[in-house]
Amino acid sequence: MRANPSRREEASLRDPQYQASLARALREGIVDYFTANPPQGSYFARTAEPPPPMRHHVARGETLSEIAERYRVSTATLRRSNSLKTDSVYVGQVLTIPPG
Repeated sequence: MRANPSRREEASLRDPQYQASLARALREGIVDYFTANPPQGSYFARTAEPPPPMRHHVARGETLSEIAERYRVSTATLRRSNSLKTDSVYVGQVLTIPPG
């Protein structure tokens, strides 16, 4: 069963200004949705900003390889992202974890 719109709703839907504002609102909602949830291979996915890198504070007993495994990146990527010449890290050091 279809609901009948009220006369006020009907008048609004016939008004060109209301139609334009409704179309703008729909467009903005669609763009917002696809910006937040870009389908793979779409324009939104190609133009999306990469997420900011995460930070990790090295705790006692941690190694670079363990940290790399935790964040699912390679040790080489961690070294490169943090300008490390070796795999040595020290307690309190802040590492930048690049997006995966």
